[in-house]
Amino acid sequence: MFGILAYSAFANLAGGALQLYATSRLVPTAICALVIGIMYAVAAHQVWVKKYAAPWLVALPAILTIVLLVFTQTFSPVALLLNVILLITIPWRAKVQRTLAAVPN
Repeated sequence: MFGILAYSAFANLAGGALQLYATSRLVPTAICALVIGIMYAVAAHQVWVKKYAAPWLVALPAILTIVLLVFTQTFSPVALLLNVILLITIPWRAKVQRTLAAVPN
């Protein structure tokens, strides 16, 4: 989960920064990419640092990305696949954490 979040954070932050640097006419798109990149970075930090990260922190940027891909009719199978996998792993991670917490040391 951390790897997907870190990859998505880097891709969105780098893409947004390059859009701001290269073209001034795509400022709203660049700002949107930067905001989503920051959301992914916060989620990656929470997953890495905290034992029980809030599921909504992970789900929010993934859902926003999927919604933006659908509404803009952008064909990006890698982004769609990674975000769907991310949404699938949220309940699976919670189940694994509950199972591991029940195991005596």
